Amino acid sequence: MWSVLVWFVVGWIVSTGIFYALKNVNPDKGVCLMESARTINDQIKNGFALNFSNVHGECLFSERYWDAKMKFTDAATRAGAELVDKNIDSEDPSLTQTYALFRGDPEKFFIHLSGVHGVEGYAGSSIQFAVMKYLETSQLYANKETAKKLPTLLFVHAVNPFGFHHNRRTNEDNIDLNRNFLTNEEFVFVRNRDPNYSGYVDLDDLLNPTKMPFENPYLNDVYWLFLSAKTMLKTSFLVIKRAMAAGNYHKQKGYGFGGFQRSASANNLIQYVKDLNIPSTAKYFYLLDVHTGLGPSGVDTLMFDHVDDVDWIESVYPTEIDKKGKIVGGIKSFSFGATSPLSSQSEGEEAKNKNTATNADAAAVSSGYDLTVGT
Repeated sequence: MWSVLVWFVVGWIVSTGIFYALKNVNPDKGVCLMESARTINDQIKNGFALNFSNVHGECLFSERYWDAKMKFTDAATRAGAELVDKNIDSEDPSLTQTYALFRGDPEKFFIHLSGVHGVEGYAGSSIQFAVMKYLETSQLYANKETAKKLPTLLFVHAVNPFGFHHNRRTNEDNIDLNRNFLTNEEFVFVRNRDPNYSGYVDLDDLLNPTKMPFENPYLNDVYWLFLSAKTMLKTSFLVIKRAMAAGNYHKQKGYGFGGFQRSASANNLIQYVKDLNIPSTAKYFYLLDVHTGLGPSGVDTLMFDHVDDVDWIESVYPTEIDKKGKIVGGIKSFSFGATSPLSSQSEGEEAKNKNTATNADAAAVSSGYDLTVGT
């Protein structure tokens, strides 16, 4: 056991050294020159099937929140969107959620969110920028008569602008927004639970250290990794994942804090959608919230809940398998506790079992999220 831990620590030290050696290497700043941008636009015109083998995907990404916001706003304006900025009442009033609305058929509505976890905003923003460039080039919503035949689209850029700007998962109040979308009754429910309902309190020393044993930050990192490995050997990775995923509603400065009430970011989004009067008009409603980090590296995963037709999901989001039988794209998994703890958990149980039983990767993605609420 100890030899495994020693090699674990040695490997971490070597990989960290390589990372910091490469960190100061200046990347090629020419990858996003006009020629590369023109190639992307040409591909977008031909069906929006971006082939990153000959196009620098970096052109869609931004290095910081301000760059991402500017690219999003500029592309949305050119594509004909109605733009609204909403402040999050932080110390920096320039940090805003940006809403881009493309009015179409009021019975068909699609919402796309980026940056609920701030540090994950780079990926979501790049996707939104790519779509905006397509809408700008195609001008699908420029003609009101044509737009009526298309779904109404709402893109929310940086649901958590503070976290995006500061490269943090949480917002200005240390709230994990993906645990914060609860009703008042649900907040009462989670506050009255045993704080250790997910094993969170048992792992408090690991999740919320109050002091570090060394002055050197690298030694502290090694110590933390050692402590993590030791804890996993004593319990399991799933136990730690469940405690981290479920978060807490009692320790404001702790990891995974879901809030004592809804944050300004959550209230802004809910109020904006309410003002659009969607519930009274929409017959079809889809919400796509972009995150990173779950599942195999480089493989896209769709987590969904309350879907009656799994075959339809497969038809629009097909599973991709390579010649060796390995899944390389299109993983689908029923979402972890996205349903309210106050509602029935039985809906679609047969479909859930069928889906996860036939896809080990999907099961691994969703495992440990059974106690999660507020998504």
